[in-house]
Order: sequence, then structure tokens, then C-alpha cells
Amino acid sequence: MSLGYASAIIISSGFLDSLARYSIEFMAWQWRRNINSQLHSKYFHHQNYYYILFEIDNPDQRMTQDVENFCGTSSSILYSCVTGPIIITLYTYLTWRHIGYFAPLIIYSYFFVGYFLNRLILSHISRITFIQDKLEGNFRFAHARVRASSEMIAFYKGDEAEKDNIDEKFDVLLKNKLSIVHWHWALTAASNFFTYFGSIVNYIVVAIPVLWGSSVYSVSEVSSNSFLCLQLVYGFSLFLNVSELFAQTAGSTSRIAQLLETFENRPAILFLKNFKAEDAEPDPFVPPTRYMAESDSTVDFFHFENVTVYTPKGQILLKNLNLRLEQGSSVLVMGPSGVGKSSLLKVISGLWCSYYGIITRPPEQINNRWNIFFMPQRPYLLNGYSVKEQLTYPHPVRSSAHESLSDEKVAELLEKVQLTGVFQRLEKEKKILEEDNNNMWVDQLSPGEKQLLSFARLFFHRPRFALLDEATCHLPQETEVKMYEECRALGISVISVGHRDSLAVHHDFVLRIFADHN
Repeated sequence: MSLGYASAIIISSGFLDSLARYSIEFMAWQWRRNINSQLHSKYFHHQNYYYILFEIDNPDQRMTQDVENFCGTSSSILYSCVTGPIIITLYTYLTWRHIGYFAPLIIYSYFFVGYFLNRLILSHISRITFIQDKLEGNFRFAHARVRASSEMIAFYKGDEAEKDNIDEKFDVLLKNKLSIVHWHWALTAASNFFTYFGSIVNYIVVAIPVLWGSSVYSVSEVSSNSFLCLQLVYGFSLFLNVSELFAQTAGSTSRIAQLLETFENRPAILFLKNFKAEDAEPDPFVPPTRYMAESDSTVDFFHFENVTVYTPKGQILLKNLNLRLEQGSSVLVMGPSGVGKSSLLKVISGLWCSYYGIITRPPEQINNRWNIFFMPQRPYLLNGYSVKEQLTYPHPVRSSAHESLSDEKVAELLEKVQLTGVFQRLEKEKKILEEDNNNMWVDQLSPGEKQLLSFARLFFHRPRFALLDEATCHLPQETEVKMYEECRALGISVISVGHRDSLAVHHDFVLRIFADHN
């Protein structure tokens, strides 16, 4: 009977412990799902992924590694502390009742000293852990940059330069990590000291009523009182022993909180922060001196009225621009490097707010179709996407626009941009398109072929206006001519940035920006 009872207790204890661990791990999973869901909603809201890069470092690390570390470590802390309050409450009452008020008072005082000492050490660990997470992100980003630019680095024979750069980041990382190791040792030593010395405190507490009390205690009563004190010491030890877990999660918690604060501070106006424009009088950010209006769908023009463009730090790029561009007309923006040609496109698209004047433009979308479309010098193509998905981007894969694009239309678009032969070659190389789970076929395209695929995307969306930022710089002149002719045939008005004089014949106006910003 006693054996069965003991077996039942053992089995029940094992089951309850595994259930507690499962519950904590499930809670960590739920936390991560909720936190990342909230972060992603804010991150992809009104181009926040672009603006926060000017405010904080490595947002990708904060939403991946830091969130995972926070949820996993927090669940471990919760598991360690779930029984602590119950034990402390129960044995505080029992020690008070069987020994006297001084017993819990002495133990509480002892561990409060330990708590404040641990807190002092934790403040240093939290600070250097925050720095360590930033250094780890920079180190990882340096390796990712080498991977993404490996071909260019190989052409430059930049092995030594890249190695020196990464080794320097690694040395700084290791130096800070060593500081963490030293402080962790101090924290562990302090926690162990108060835990192990707690047994001596127990004997002191038990000895007080025996040596100086008026009552006579039996051996069994002394043993029972000692057990009660040890259990109260154990309850406090649970909290001290998780100090290192608190230290591990402190840096991640700070970085995630900083990310959330950045989102809450409305990153869409980050460029206005600390902005002091050269010769800006009156204040460029008091309406109506700075105003961008989107016209309704019946108005098809761009209008710039006394627009002066600045860098986010306040340096003048372009002065007093007055221009009206109707649909059906095209303009070429030319000038030396660094005068603000691409910056003008950023202002037109709404990415930069560092300007004053009045800009009127058509709406970006009409009836869920793009009305203004941007093409950068370096096309944005995604590995893991099919050709059809590349063409319909930025529409979601499950959108009606994606479903409406037939295979015949895909073939027609590829023929327009002279890529039919290229994709026939890729289709023959089954390993590239089918066997590779990551579908890395985009990496097989040359820079010029990527620009042509970007034009195929433009022709699919067929917007009324296109902003082309050096979008043909990798194309031969005869191919460039065909792309602009197709734009005109489709009724796409273009605002181009370029250096080639041959581009002028494809535009109705040329806007030249000189070194004096005029």
C-alpha cells in the first residue's frame, strides 16, 4: 500500500513538472507570436522599415534574435519563480508561528542585502549586454555584406581589407564579451555566497531561542524549526539564482523597448527631427510653406511650386524648383553626381520630408492599380519568387492582380524586354529552378538582365507615371531605346534620372541641376 502510494506521488510529481514545463514553453511560443505580430505590423506600416534605419541599429536582429532570447529567457525566469512566492508566503507564516517574529525578519534582512548587491551588479551587466547585442548585430551584418557582395569583393581582390574590417569588429565584440564574463562571475559568486551562507543563517536563527529563550526545545523541535528556516531560505534562493537570467534578458528587453519607442515616435517624420535648413526663412515645416497634396484620380500632373530640397541634415540640394509635368510628357533630370537628382525622386515619392514649397502630385494608386511606379538603379528582385511573382510585385502573391496574370501574358512581357531566350536557358537548367529549395535563379541574371526584368514589371503594372533612377545604366543604347519607346507606346510618362546624353531624345524636357543647386 505504501509502495503504491509512493509510486503515485512520484508519477504525479513527474507529470506535473512536465506539464509545468510544457505550459511555460507554450507561453514563450505564444509571447513570441504576439510580439512579432505586433512588431511586423508596425515595421511594415507607412515605410517604417525605411525610416527607422536612421534612428536605430539592426532592426532585423531586434525582431528575430532579441525577441527569441527575450521570450525564451523570460519563460525560464517564470518557471524558476513560479513556486517562489508560494514557498516564501507559506514558510514565512510557519517560521513566525513556530520560532518567532525574529526568524523571518532575520532571513528577510539577509536576502534583502543580497538583492541590493545583485541589483548593483545587474545594472552594469544590463548596460554592457545592450552594447554586446549591438556589436553582435554589426558583426553579423558585416558577414552578410561580404556574402551579398562576394563577387565585387573578389574582383577587387579585397580579401585582406574585408578580413581586417571583420577582425576589427570581432576584436571589439570579444573585448566587450570579456567584460560580460567578468561581471557574470561576480553575479554568480554573489548569488552562490548568499545561497550557501543561508544554511549558516538558518543555524543562527534556530540557535537564538535555544540559547537565549525561556522555553526548552527537544531535538525533534530543533530539527523541525531548522527545516522551516531552510525552506524559507530556499524560497529566496530561487529569486537570487535567476539573477543571471535577468542579466541575459536585460539587453534584449532594452533593445526591443527602444524599437517600440521608435515606432511610437512616428518614424514617418524622423527627417524633421533636429532639422535646421540653410537660409530657411520662414520655418520650412510650418504649412503652407511645406505641403504635398495628392490630387484626385481625374488630375494627372505633377506641379512643383517654389520647391527647395534639403538633405535630412539641412544641406541645400535644389533651389526654387518650379515645374509642371502633365501626363503624356516626360522629363529627364541631369547633373553632376551628388547634386540631388535621386533626392528629388525621394521627395516626390514622399520618402523625404526635408523640403519646403508646394508639391502637387497624382495619387499613388487608383482602383488598386499603381499610378506612380518607381524603378531604382539596382532592381529589387527576390529570391524564392517565381517569374510571375516578380512581375506582379509589390502586389501580394494572393492578390487578384497576381491571379489575373496568365502564362501567355508572362511570355509576352518577357518577349517585350528581350528576356525570352534567357528564361528558356534557365528552364533547361532544372537544378536552378526546381531542385534548389531557395529558388536562387535571380542570382543567375546579369545586372542588365535584372534591369530588363524590372522593365517587364513596369509594363505589367502600366502606371501613368514612372520614376526611373538610372534604370537603364546597365543596358546597351539600342535596348535602352526600345524600353523608352515601349513606355511611350503604353502611355507611361517618365521622370528619369540619368547621365547619358542619349536619354534626352526620349524626353520632352531636360531639367539640369548645377553644382550651385540651381
